Formats: sequence, C-alpha cells, structure tokens
Amino acid sequence: MSKIMQQVLNKVLSLHCKGNIFIAFSGGLDSSVLLHILAVNKDSYLNKKIVAVHVDHGLQNISSEWAHQCEQVVRSYAILFKIIKLQVEKKPGESIELAARNARYYEFEQLLGPDDVMLFAHHADDQVETFLQQALRGAGVQGLGGIPDQRPLGEGRLFRPLLDISRYELEEYAHSNDLKWIEDPTNQQSDFDRNLLRNEIIPLLEQRWSGVKKGILRSSRLCKEASQQIDDNTNEYLDLLLEDNRLSVAKLEALGFVQQKNVIRLWIRNNNLVLPNRNRLEVGIRSLLGAAQDKNPILDWDFGIIRRYQGWLYIDHEQHAQPLSNQAWNLVQPIQLDSKYCLQVKQQAGVGLKKQYLQANNISIKYRKGGERCRPFGRQGSHELKKLMQEYKVPPWMRDCTPLIYIGDEIAVVVGCCYCEPFAEKGEGVITIAKMPAI
Repeated sequence: MSKIMQQVLNKVLSLHCKGNIFIAFSGGLDSSVLLHILAVNKDSYLNKKIVAVHVDHGLQNISSEWAHQCEQVVRSYAILFKIIKLQVEKKPGESIELAARNARYYEFEQLLGPDDVMLFAHHADDQVETFLQQALRGAGVQGLGGIPDQRPLGEGRLFRPLLDISRYELEEYAHSNDLKWIEDPTNQQSDFDRNLLRNEIIPLLEQRWSGVKKGILRSSRLCKEASQQIDDNTNEYLDLLLEDNRLSVAKLEALGFVQQKNVIRLWIRNNNLVLPNRNRLEVGIRSLLGAAQDKNPILDWDFGIIRRYQGWLYIDHEQHAQPLSNQAWNLVQPIQLDSKYCLQVKQQAGVGLKKQYLQANNISIKYRKGGERCRPFGRQGSHELKKLMQEYKVPPWMRDCTPLIYIGDEIAVVVGCCYCEPFAEKGEGVITIAKMPAI
C-alpha cells in the first residue's frame, strides 16, 4: 500500500462513519485519486456503502460528456453513481462561481443522512491558494486558517482527507496507477482570481522563494491554531450569554466591541452559517445593540438573519420560517427537525417530563395550527397556546415553528417554554428537551 493511500485511508477510518460514504466526484485529478483509494479499499477496509456524486452545473457545452465519463469510471469500480443536474441562477451582485457553489452545496446538504459523511478532494495547493485569496481580502486569523478539514453538512458531515497532500504527489499517484482524469479548460483562464494565483502568481513566487508553499501552509496552520485559541476563550463568554440558542443583549453590552464581535461570529458559526463580511457585521452589531428599547433591529445577510426582541438576540437561516413536518419520536436519541436544527434530550434535576415516557410509542412532534390548549406544570386550568407563547415571549416569527411534543393527543411540552400536566414533574432525572443547532 502506497504512503498516500495509507495516509488517506487512516484519515477516513478515523471518522468511524456509521452511515454512508459519499464522495464529490468532478472527474478531475484530485477526486479521481480519492475515488481510486476508496474503490481499492471498499471491501477490505471500509465495508461501507460508497456513492460517487457528480454535479453537472450545465455551465459548459461539454458538461454532459464529462458526466458520462465520470459515470463510466465510477461503474468500472462497482461503486454507486449519482448525478445532480443544476440550473444555476445568480442573485444580484453574485458571481456565477459563487452561485454554482451555493447551489452545489445545497444539493449536498439534502443528500446526507444523520450518520453520513461526504468526502471532498481539496488538497494542499488549494489551501495555499485559499490563504492568498483570504490575505488579499484582508481576512483575519479565522479566514487565513484556510479550508477546514471537516464541518457539518446538512444532517451529516463534510470531510477533506487530502488537505496535507500536494497536487504534485497526487499526480505521481495518478500516473503510477494509470488513472485518467478530466482537465477543465477553464482552469487555464487567468481571468478568474484563483486561476490567476495558481497559474501565474504562485509560480512567480516559487521562482524567487522555492519553499513558498511550505511557508504559506505553516502560516495557515498557525492562524488556525490562533483562531482556535480565540474560539476557546470566546466560548467561555458565549456560555454565559447564551440561553436556548439566544443571546442576552444586556450581558453582551457589558463586553468590549472586539469581544462582542468574537461572540457573535462564533455564535453564527455554531449555527452552521456563513459569516457576513466585516463591515456588515460591525454595522449590524452597532444597530442591534444601539437601538432604542422599543425597536426591533435586525442584522441580515445572504445566509442568515439576527433579530433583537425583548432583550434577546435570535438567529435564523432565513427571513421567513418554513413549515416543518410532523414526526414520531421516542425521546432516546436527538432528532433532526430539518437540516439546521434538532431536538436534544437530557435527564437532569428540575422540571421536565416523567421518566416513564422514555421510549414511549405514542410520542410525536407537531406544530401550531391554531386553537391548541395545554396546562403548564404547576398552574391551574388549561390555557390557550397562543397566549402562553405571548406570555413566554416567544418571538412572533418563531411561534409557528416552535416544536410541540405530543403524548397521545395532548401537548406535553412546548419546547423552550413549558412542560405540561399531567406529563410533567419536578425532581431528579426528569426528561428535558431543547432545540439546538443540528449536530
């Protein structure tokens, strides 16, 4: 087994993946090498369902031919093949490359289940290019840390096992294994920023400084470490400010502006959202914290929105909540509500559901339709759900997507608000439920 194959295989095995393994397969050099490594080891080491996913963006006349070539390669390895055909539509001010990327990742998110992993073939040279792009944009340490090796993706995870391997090493592996791959002619067009760096700037730097790539990769690793240290420190503040995934305005105002930015950045990232640019973030924070008490300012950007309401900041992925589907639940494992949020269960002291309802077979998650009533623990008589949500200060835009836990035909929990009679009690080891960002 070659050094590269062993290195990549060890990384993939370290994930302890319990679901399916997907691979983003463009047919280029890097994904061809990754696919070959998976194919050679799929029976002896991986023993998982492997699916190669090719995206046809429809942006070039030859794209359907590339898709056919990719399918032939994948079928020759006896691996499952899936093609996704896109119609890329740009938003105002958005480049076609960014629009294609966003459309592609959206499709990937829909594909993955809770225990699935999707492998991407970004390599060390991609990391070098990313560092230079981020530096030219004036990025901080988080941006200069470059491409992350893994992160959440839909209900599963994204993982990049080739980040420590150079393109030169991948070419050597491909030639030694007689691999064929697709060369995208647009990669030679230096009117794209990344191509300009790859084709002209980096070779020029290497003529003067032969170890420039190693130096950049070292700087990127140091920036990633510095970013992690900042995150660790910021997490301590975030834990003090956060309650049910909302931030206390009063506590946030007690921090300095730099720490306020760090807290909100980390909060946004913890919710699996792309960050707004620096100027948008800074202006938005000043608006969120500086507006009069009777105002409800917002910070919105292409990928999310933060709202202020009655002394708290709330974060969401979209301006308008999308209707969610009812589903059954046994209270044992966390359950996904959608690709962004899940419900998590703990047993602890306080008020919660009685322990006898663990693994009950008549529990379901539903949403407000209108006219519901329930009796919060410790209170007399039933109350209208609408008035309870107003009493518990549930923001208006969240009321129709607040999960209601039913036992049989009765509301047992209004998540984030109250536990209801006759299902609740106060004591040790009761069942508590919280809505959290997807795992």
